[in-house]
Amino acid sequence: MARPRDIAAAAYTPLTEPENAHGPTPEEPAAVRQKRSVWARLGTSRILILSLGSIILALLVLPLAWLWAESMAAMAGQRPSSAWVSVIEENRITQVVTISTAILRAVFTAQASVATVMFAAIILERIGTPLIDVPFYSTARALNGSPTNLLWSKSMPLHRNGLSILVVSLILVEVAVTLAAQFLSTLLVSDFGNGTYSKTSNTTNVRILSPKSKTMAQSWWSMPPPMSWTFAEESEPYSTGINYDDTGHTYRAFLPFLEKDQRTSLRSFRGPVPIMDQRVVCVQPALRDLRLDVLNGGSPRLSGQIAIANHTYPMLQQTETQFYIPFMCALPTVFTLEPQGATSLCWVNSGYDWDVLVQDALVRVGPITSNGSLIVGYPQASTMFMLLDVVSRAALWTGMVQNVSVAGGNETESSPWVIVGDGSNNPAVRVTSCMANLGMDTFTADIHSNWETSEPEMSWNQPKNSYNTSATRSQLGAVRPQQSLHDRGVLALSPRSKWRPIFPDVKIAHFDGENASDAEASNALDRAITIWTFPMAFANSLSAPQSRIIMPVHRNQTLDPGLILSRHTSIDPSNAHEIYRNLFQDTLNQTNSPALALQGVLMRVCQMIYYEDLLRLNETQAAETAFSHAAVIPTRWTGFGVGMGLLGTHLVVMGIVVGLFLRYTRHSLLGNYWQAVSQIYSEETSAVLEQADQMNDDEVECWIKRKIPAAGLFGVALDSDGRVALRVKQLDGHTD
Repeated sequence: MARPRDIAAAAYTPLTEPENAHGPTPEEPAAVRQKRSVWARLGTSRILILSLGSIILALLVLPLAWLWAESMAAMAGQRPSSAWVSVIEENRITQVVTISTAILRAVFTAQASVATVMFAAIILERIGTPLIDVPFYSTARALNGSPTNLLWSKSMPLHRNGLSILVVSLILVEVAVTLAAQFLSTLLVSDFGNGTYSKTSNTTNVRILSPKSKTMAQSWWSMPPPMSWTFAEESEPYSTGINYDDTGHTYRAFLPFLEKDQRTSLRSFRGPVPIMDQRVVCVQPALRDLRLDVLNGGSPRLSGQIAIANHTYPMLQQTETQFYIPFMCALPTVFTLEPQGATSLCWVNSGYDWDVLVQDALVRVGPITSNGSLIVGYPQASTMFMLLDVVSRAALWTGMVQNVSVAGGNETESSPWVIVGDGSNNPAVRVTSCMANLGMDTFTADIHSNWETSEPEMSWNQPKNSYNTSATRSQLGAVRPQQSLHDRGVLALSPRSKWRPIFPDVKIAHFDGENASDAEASNALDRAITIWTFPMAFANSLSAPQSRIIMPVHRNQTLDPGLILSRHTSIDPSNAHEIYRNLFQDTLNQTNSPALALQGVLMRVCQMIYYEDLLRLNETQAAETAFSHAAVIPTRWTGFGVGMGLLGTHLVVMGIVVGLFLRYTRHSLLGNYWQAVSQIYSEETSAVLEQADQMNDDEVECWIKRKIPAAGLFGVALDSDGRVALRVKQLDGHTD
């Protein structure tokens, strides 16, 4: 019987030709065995898959990255490009993602198949493999397979050397990346959510407060605000010092839109808006001739004279001209054992005879007369409110009228409060004097936001039996420490230097029959009424509820208008609505700042006055506006980042595999089936090939273990006769 080696020699002569054959000369086989070029070893199709595929991957990432970047910019309030807006409005973004990821997956798969054949070549030529796996790795070089196929071999090529560990690690990474790439579309779509973006600016007609606007007389303080209107703000930091509390300049623009959706979706605005400086400065006043009247326990009051000490506070002007003016202010009635949260507001003499002015007023003040009569409501100085806070409940139950004085104490050393004692000089009431410039004017200004704005609702807190004011106080900036506009959900107002008034300034002068026409006097009057809308509304609102009985001893003095801001309710008709009372007391309690507490309630009532008037306004002007629109867009980078991480990992693996293939292989021509089959045949495998024709792989493995117990690792290399065939390899990776 012929030996297997004789049969193979008779059937196949790998590198020689018969003596009588026509064609190549005997030197040609040596030329065929010379070192192959990289192009020949890889093949044209695989070089194209590696090179063009990598370019395609990079090119497909660019539009996806652009979509994500534009979406993030749009979510941040920036103006997106028109191309991005077109894609969104035509609902093409999911199609772009689906098509791009389909192509990416195809390129991933194609390049992974190239990596598979290179892995097989490296294992056969450099690392080695058990004899049972030789046919698998050899034919894998010719077939376009998946790297997952390498996991199903009888044994992974992990043979305690650095190269084998590296190759196995690369195989596992590429398998994981290839599998994960099948879910690339799902990863990218997971970033999608309900987002907003701003279109290009459009021209919108907005209503403006003109000199012809008329404010309706209402009991504003007794009416609950229907909502927490958002607004635009440009402000200075809050500050406090010796005996004063200062919010700093707080310029706020009211948005001229009646609909909540328009206000909360506004992203940019350039046009006419009403702006006021809601700066509030509270200082220790100078008090004298004080009298505490508690004869009628249901209506206690404090009277005396008030002024501001000269040159004491740098932010106040004209203190040297301010003389003492009389006041009689209602005190809150205290029915609980704890007096905390019992506060009243008092508008001394309705603002007349007060000269102190907070510096750098937004709207000029000064007397204007028409035909010799002073224009009512046009102030000559900053509006001054007294805040009176009950310190001791016992002091208000004496049942008598007594002369009192300013009492000393630690609280008066640095705070804006002055402590007033009872007849025994025990602390009874603390008092502060708060000034605000309540003038409002219309300016052309810029407003923008790169964030979501909100109008929080004030819910009812059942356990505390009061309104939950935390969200509203945050929006109004009535918290400490100060929060950013982004965190508060309000818009940003451009700096004051960039505003432009739309109406001519009202001259501080006397308009009478001799010096001005009736038209000029009428215009001045209308203009004054418009600018001082809020103080006039306060005058009507604060004076109406006061119906306390004046005791005979005080018939020569009228109770000053004011309201009660106490936390606990009473039957007093001067009570502000509970929303204002809770807002004031919660702010005072959290910040210990009467200026911030007063600023918050003033802002809310001013907004209510403005939006009530806005319903009736007819005069309009054009404004450039941009509103946010809802759409399903990428709202985060997570899925995109994971997808790009998979892509980057894949490209790194491909680069390493190509480098290893070029470094450690010489005899593998990828994609060539005959070479893959031919290189399996050698003296070591001939016996196996003779027996394996009717056996499965498990049977072959058992046969090899019985017949060739010390087979070791095999790999392809040059034989002694110059033929590339399978040979036993040493542990260092070199052939015997």
